Amino acid sequence: MADAAIGSPVRAGSPTLFFLELASDDFPEARRREITVGQWLLHSTYRSGSCSRGYYADYLPFELSAEEIRPTLLTDHYWQVGIEQFGNNPGRDRLVMRELIDPRSPKFDLGLASYLAPQFKRASAHDDERREMAIEIAEALTDARLRTPDYEMAASSLDWYNPYK
Repeated sequence: MADAAIGSPVRAGSPTLFFLELASDDFPEARRREITVGQWLLHSTYRSGSCSRGYYADYLPFELSAEEIRPTLLTDHYWQVGIEQFGNNPGRDRLVMRELIDPRSPKFDLGLASYLAPQFKRASAHDDERREMAIEIAEALTDARLRTPDYEMAASSLDWYNPYK
C-alpha cells in the first residue's frame, strides 16, 4: 500500500522516508532507487542546527552521479518542482542550473538561469561551488555564440557574490 501511495513518479508528501526504512531487503533495487531520487528531487535539504543556524546539505542521493539523476530531473514532474523550489536543495539546484545554461539541453533558458542565479546565495555553505556556477552563468549570458550578450543580466547574476562587500 505504501508503495502505491508513493506513486511513480514520486509525489510530494508521500510516505517515502518511512517506507524506505521499513522496506524489506528483497524490495526491488530499481524501485528503491526511483523512490530515493524522487524524494530527493522533491524536497529541501535544509538541516536545522541545535547550536547554530541551519544549513542546506549539499549532496547527491544514493551515491549517484549527476548523469544518473539527469534523466529523472528532466521529466516535467521533477523539473517543475526543481524550478518552483529552487534555492532549497543545492545539489538539485546545480543540476537545474547546468541544464539552463547548456545550449544542448532541452531545458536551455538563459533568462531563467539569470533569474534564479541570485538564489544560490542562500543555498549552501559551499561558496567556491556557488561562485564557480555564478561565473559559468555570467559567461553564458555574455557568450555571443549563444545569444546577444546581456552584460547587465550577467552582472545582476553575479551581484550576490562580492568578496569586497
